[in-house]
Amino acid sequence: MKSFQKFDVTKVEESLNMFFVKVHTYDEARSLSSHKLSRSFHEQHLKEPEDRLQNIQAKASEGASKAQSIMDKLEHVDKEIVVLKGRRTSLCTVLKGQKQLNHDVQAKVTEVKKNVVALKNPPHFMMQLFRIWSLQKQI
Repeated sequence: MKSFQKFDVTKVEESLNMFFVKVHTYDEARSLSSHKLSRSFHEQHLKEPEDRLQNIQAKASEGASKAQSIMDKLEHVDKEIVVLKGRRTSLCTVLKGQKQLNHDVQAKVTEVKKNVVALKNPPHFMMQLFRIWSLQKQI
């Protein structure tokens, strides 16, 4: 045992401490490297879904603007329909008035035709009266 007590352990302790410091430094470096790698890997894999999300959002925005454009056009068409219905009502009123006017004119034309026919073809007694009147004039 005497020989063991004479043995200097300080060198072994220093070497052992140095070994643990180096192991600790190595573990920290590896952990940091692993963390960086993990972060880089994570960022790389996160980029793809983010890009897809941006594409989907762009398409959604484009779709929303197209839908708004269609809604604006539909509103414009609805206004045109209201205007055209108003014009239709107005034209129907004018047409009804024109038909009534045509009916009245046709009735007058029929009456005038009857008068013309009556004048062209006087009844027999009228002809006799006219002859009598003509004879009286001659006398």
